[in-house]
Amino acid sequence: MISLKKQVIYNLIGRFSQLLIGVITPVILVRLFTQTDYGLLQEILLISSVVATLLGFNIAHNLYYFFPIAKTFNEKSIVVSHTFFFMAYISGLFFIIAIGAKPYIIQIIDNTTIKNVYELLIMHICFTLLYSSVSNILIVDGNAKLAMYYYGLSRFVRTTLIIFSVVLFRTIDSVMVSLVLFATLNVLFFYSYLYKKYHISPSKFDLKIFKKQLTYILPFGLSGMLGAIGNQADKLILAALFSPTQFAIYRIGNFNLPFLSTIYVSVGNVILPRLSEYSKQKDGIQKALLLWKKYIIKNATVTFPVLTYFIFIAEPFIVLLFGEPYRDSTNVFRIILLSLVIQMFGYGYLLRAFDKTRYIVPADSIKLFLSICLGYILIVQYGYIGAAISYLIAYSSNGIIQLYFTRKLLKISLDNFLPWKDLLKLLIVSVFSLVPLFLLKNWYYDIHVAIYLIITSIAYFGLIFVIFIQLNYLPRIKGLKQFFKEI
Repeated sequence: MISLKKQVIYNLIGRFSQLLIGVITPVILVRLFTQTDYGLLQEILLISSVVATLLGFNIAHNLYYFFPIAKTFNEKSIVVSHTFFFMAYISGLFFIIAIGAKPYIIQIIDNTTIKNVYELLIMHICFTLLYSSVSNILIVDGNAKLAMYYYGLSRFVRTTLIIFSVVLFRTIDSVMVSLVLFATLNVLFFYSYLYKKYHISPSKFDLKIFKKQLTYILPFGLSGMLGAIGNQADKLILAALFSPTQFAIYRIGNFNLPFLSTIYVSVGNVILPRLSEYSKQKDGIQKALLLWKKYIIKNATVTFPVLTYFIFIAEPFIVLLFGEPYRDSTNVFRIILLSLVIQMFGYGYLLRAFDKTRYIVPADSIKLFLSICLGYILIVQYGYIGAAISYLIAYSSNGIIQLYFTRKLLKISLDNFLPWKDLLKLLIVSVFSLVPLFLLKNWYYDIHVAIYLIITSIAYFGLIFVIFIQLNYLPRIKGLKQFFKEI
């Protein structure tokens, strides 16, 4: 079996290639669409994302738990078949209901663009539901190298289809057609992979295993539904109360350095099956805690310096990528960035690995309450800045509550719960390394923005790199050579 380190590296390479290609899409779209049209497109994609997440019920995550503990090939095949075909039934049922109810639904939709792409929107939701239910199988079954190729190639195809359609037609309808085509290709790929490797079939059904999957996923699915609304409440309220132009500014501010989230998710998805294996061992809690702490330290080594730097240079960064019309997205960007401090803890992994998903529900319930109630008040009062603040508060509350339940699971003191000393050292170094950048701040007005960002990033991260090596948070040159040799 491929080592955990290699799985992480392959996953990160794939995710980063996916990310780098994906970043191109909004950068190009904001230059081809007006702010109003870009805002409208983002509102449509928001609807698709929320509905797909609600219907998906987080069912894909059951594979992280049941696949590693399945003892035979037949059991693995049954687990995967249950997952894929159950979601196929849900998708089909939703399609029939949504198309049948169209005359009634479009009467309450006060948006001509959404009415025009209604069928395409429904198709996009259905196909996304289907392939996303098993999209993590490449990681779960240890096929990290194929996952690496898939992430990069799939994002390249998606970006190419979108840009091609926009350049040719310059319409939102054409973008939706390209997204439906992309989702269809994903369904065909994953079905072919699962049929060839695991011989999936709707006839492969085991009531006992299916009940266990449902029991596991029920609290997690409910929390996912609550989390879906909680995660998107700021956007939903803003889209309902303000113009597409305001929504476009907020969406760009939500850029949120996706490569950091990619690191968290990529590494987290790789260690989760290992944590699930530990849950079945006698001394599994201590092993899981040690692995989780290593995960947090590695995340913090990247998060604190990157977060500090981008808060400092947020304005020139946003203007360079998205243009002068989106300068107002800068403060939204800074506020949303702070949520990464909570996200880097991977706060739900141990609860999921040890089958304690019921604790996630109250956390997501509180998050939902804050997102809607606090979000409405702040958005009405402060617009997209209020949306960003409400998102940060709601997201942080969810993470803190799940960390509280994780500590109860581990039954350890607060002092031993997190690597506090490491986190404090990493934070202090990251903040104080900004001092040289203040000396370069006036250069922003004298040289090109891109050159300014290059100079400041080299100065800052060069200093960070040297200090982190001295503190043993990064390997020295010899260690780096050995590290890459092992890969």
